[in-house]
Amino acid sequence: MFAFILFIIVLIWVAYLQDRINVLTVTIQDLKRILNSGSAEINKNALQPEPDQYTEAPAPVCTPAQIAEQPTEEIKEPEIQDIQNIAIETQKESFDLQKALLGNIFNKIGALAIIVALIIFIKLVSPYIVITPLMKVIFAYLAGLGLVGGGFYLHRKENLKNYAEVMLGTGFADLFITTFCAYTIFDFLNTPAVIAIGTILLIVTYLIADKMKTLSMLIIGLIGAYLTPFCAKAGTNAVLSYVIFINMLSVIFTMKNKSTNWINIINLFMSMLVFLCYSYGSTMSIVYPLILWGTYIIYDVLREKDNDIDNVVCYINYGILTLFSTIIFKDAYNYLAILLGVTALCYFGLSFYSRKLQNNLYRFYEYSALVNIWLVVFFLFNTFQSAIAWSILGLAITIIIQKFNASHLKGGLIWYYTTAIIATLNARYMGNNCLITVYNPIFNIRTLLFAFPILSMIISAFMLKKDYHKIHNLLVFSGMTLGYIYLTGEINSILSKSLHDNDLLKFNRNMINIIIGFCYALNSKRLGKTNDSMLFNIAGLIIFGGTLIALMICSYFYYGSYIVIFNMKVAAFAIAIATCYIFAKWDKTDIYKYIGIILGFLICHSESNQIYAQNSGMKYVISLSWVLYSGITTIIGILKNKKYLINTGIALIILSILRIFIYDLANVEAIYKLVAFLALGIILMLVSYIYTTNKNKQ
Repeated sequence: MFAFILFIIVLIWVAYLQDRINVLTVTIQDLKRILNSGSAEINKNALQPEPDQYTEAPAPVCTPAQIAEQPTEEIKEPEIQDIQNIAIETQKESFDLQKALLGNIFNKIGALAIIVALIIFIKLVSPYIVITPLMKVIFAYLAGLGLVGGGFYLHRKENLKNYAEVMLGTGFADLFITTFCAYTIFDFLNTPAVIAIGTILLIVTYLIADKMKTLSMLIIGLIGAYLTPFCAKAGTNAVLSYVIFINMLSVIFTMKNKSTNWINIINLFMSMLVFLCYSYGSTMSIVYPLILWGTYIIYDVLREKDNDIDNVVCYINYGILTLFSTIIFKDAYNYLAILLGVTALCYFGLSFYSRKLQNNLYRFYEYSALVNIWLVVFFLFNTFQSAIAWSILGLAITIIIQKFNASHLKGGLIWYYTTAIIATLNARYMGNNCLITVYNPIFNIRTLLFAFPILSMIISAFMLKKDYHKIHNLLVFSGMTLGYIYLTGEINSILSKSLHDNDLLKFNRNMINIIIGFCYALNSKRLGKTNDSMLFNIAGLIIFGGTLIALMICSYFYYGSYIVIFNMKVAAFAIAIATCYIFAKWDKTDIYKYIGIILGFLICHSESNQIYAQNSGMKYVISLSWVLYSGITTIIGILKNKKYLINTGIALIILSILRIFIYDLANVEAIYKLVAFLALGIILMLVSYIYTTNKNKQ
């Protein structure tokens, strides 16, 4: 049923294609006729003598009545309009469904009906005819040969070529079917004989299709070719060998008939389906995919490289070999890696040969070789070894790009280093993840693991800095990122090994990681400023924002008691505030300064709250710290004439007033209220005095 539907679709497509070609031919002939007639009219006018330009002919005098009686001449459109009208009419004719059905499609469907009727006749009626199987086969062959002969005879007439091609296709279909029935129904032929006859019919079909340039014969040939081994119930080796033979024949045919290159795509997909059936049903040798791959490699070397369809064939051919190599060696990755490595070397050789011929196909070969090498590393090494291997190979690709100006390999370079980073972060040694496992400081397996990708990316970035600025920035950023990740892993491991793992240690470890994050953001921003790179600027902002959020979350959950002011939390906030001011200086904006002042207020509140937690008698310390911080901020802003300090200080003073009047007035003892209100009054008076004095000086 599937073959029947496929055959119908292909017949309709062929008929439509032929109809379009006929319409295009008629249009060209009409345009040619009009252009010729226009040229003749121009030549005729050129032969007429021109009137003397200095002799003025008297104008005829006409009465109004005579003028009214004169017929109005119809103004003719330019001949270009005639051409457009004919093109439009021709285009309308091209969509004539009645013509397409009656003149082209129906005869092919009729031919198919004859084929189906022939099968029914042979299968159902022949048992009641008292003739030998040999006579039945002979009569069927004679019918097919008669159709073929009639097709050759009718093909000599121009107006009957379509019918002749359909008759030829029907005749060869009859010969194919008769051969199959002689084997399956009558048991007259054996398997080698069926395949031999099918092969001969296939070759003859291709030869006739080559001579007559007909698509119908090609379709009949392909259908008969792929039905032959299955109807003959041939063995695995016979079927796969026959499929290889079909592809070889197709390659030879398409090299001579370039317009039919799409046949190679059909053959490759059909071959892949056949291979899939036999690769799961029984043990298929790798020899068959290799021969198929080699056939199309030879085709690539010999063919002219001016057709996009041929380039598609290259990708499909590579995909089929890789797919079936993986299926066949699914339990033996070592052999699979060796096979992929050998084919990668072949691709490298083909790329050098293509470069020598100045053929752009070398890019495909180099891409395929890089993919194969990547797969070799993937199947042959574990994650630890693959991280090192991909890093070294990334450096090798950099050398190729630099030496041969192979800018098209930039994508492969990025892919290799990306997988190297992923493998580095996921690498395991003795069952443990290398990033989080505790080792001896510095001199450990983690240092060796991270050293390869970091150093290779730095060297690659240095080599590509002049000609490939964006790749240079990306590699620098990636290497720097890995460096900070390694530094984080080392510090955490040192802390875990040297100290007891408790809540305070976890808190300090988080603060150290946050400090490293701010340093990372600063470095990214600095590289963005020096290299004028949007990548580093955006990365710096993202890292800064993420680290700032982590600081807010982690600093809230502090554990146990620690020394006030002299602790990792204050250090982390100090680094954050410094980062804000550096960002503000580089970007020339005050938004980071506002963030820095708020961070200072938060750490001031946090430390005063810790003082209160350790000494419950100092209930006023929080409000006092608020007042002092807001007042000092405002005073410095007034003295330095810094608007962002003044604005933030005023907002914090208002917040302090609200706290004192709302919270302290209701919840603290009288002595603490006195301290809070006294401090607030002094600060407010001092701020007002300094502001007034400074304003008068201006």
